[in-house]
Amino acid sequence: MAAPPRILPPTQTQWSERITAWEISGLSQSAFCKQHEHVYGTFVYWRSYLKKLNADTQQPESVSFFPVSLKPEKKPSLILRINDQHSIELCSGFDPELLGKVVQVVQKIT
Repeated sequence: MAAPPRILPPTQTQWSERITAWEISGLSQSAFCKQHEHVYGTFVYWRSYLKKLNADTQQPESVSFFPVSLKPEKKPSLILRINDQHSIELCSGFDPELLGKVVQVVQKIT
């Protein structure tokens, strides 16, 4: 939930408006101060003060989470090549009986 708007004392309000006017003007700080007859050091002070004040009162932005899918870690494997034409990748926990049947079938068709 956002914090209620902060009501600034008159001096802070004036300087906040001046800082906003400077940001819109596109002028350098020094040129803006000369043009509007502000003391440059005072301008810099208020800009820094108001920036810190805003940083202290801002609520953290909302956080979004994105779904992530992880691939299982690849386990060590062995590649079995048959007649230089076929290959079978064997991972840990393979079924030796099934492998024997597959090899027999592949040998018959090649």
